[in-house]
Amino acid sequence: ANLMMLGFAYQRGLVPVTHQAIEKAIEMNNVSVDKNKLSFLIGRIAAETPDFIAEKLNQLSKGLELDFQRKSETLEEMVLRRMSDLKNYQNEALSETYASLVDRVRTAEETLGKKDLEMTQAVAKYYYKLLAYKDEYEVARLYTNGNFKKYLEQTFEGNYKLEFNLAPPLIADKDSETGHLKKKTFGPWMLSAFSVLAKLKFLRGTAFDIFGYSAERQAERGLIKHYEQLIDRLLPLLNDENYILMLQLVSLPEEIRGYGHVKEEHLKRVKMREEKLMAHIFDPAADKELSQSAEGHLRHAS
Repeated sequence: ANLMMLGFAYQRGLVPVTHQAIEKAIEMNNVSVDKNKLSFLIGRIAAETPDFIAEKLNQLSKGLELDFQRKSETLEEMVLRRMSDLKNYQNEALSETYASLVDRVRTAEETLGKKDLEMTQAVAKYYYKLLAYKDEYEVARLYTNGNFKKYLEQTFEGNYKLEFNLAPPLIADKDSETGHLKKKTFGPWMLSAFSVLAKLKFLRGTAFDIFGYSAERQAERGLIKHYEQLIDRLLPLLNDENYILMLQLVSLPEEIRGYGHVKEEHLKRVKMREEKLMAHIFDPAADKELSQSAEGHLRHAS
């Protein structure tokens, strides 16, 4: 806040030193240099264009309000919102598939006498995450559903040029050293291509889905099927003793992040974690050994 005020005062001519000197002092102080430089710059911008800053703060406020609303929403509200998202993402059938699995988990939890329905909430969150993987059709839809255009209109004025840095699996070259796909720059004509591609989302997962043959897309669809099979296997065995372990299992997609090679590394760790949890569920002796080990560590710590 102090650096923002300093930037504001500087821009109004109330500080008898150059902005270079102030920035040099920030660097010499060597504390949150980038953050403090940004605060100073925001203060300068606020002095010249207060309406711009006010609009940005308003957008931030709305974003925080939406985040709070989502965190405080009920299970039913979350499921309905995600059903709507999946309908836009693909179709009504996918939305109903999602709701059906979530309902099965809820029934199993309620039968067990669970009130908080933690497993149902976890499945509602992470099954959705797996179903709505961001492929080429979804990227195209997000760029052309009106929100991106609205963002551009609110953020920029005058003439500007759009460029998209993308690495389409079908045409992107691989880095000879890392093996990772290299991004290419595409011009504003990509918006027209996105508009066409977004309308072809009905091809997703079919034999006519040209993007679906890539290893990454096949892996994403495999994760969905694996998760569904995992739920099928776990629900008949759900009891008070293994509840926490099963809750951890159905929450594993939380650890799947990123794209490409980054995602692959996360998947390897998730697979190892899943194998350990499954071993403890289906091998009571291993689970007992784990519990005894944990108790031993606690006694040692005390």
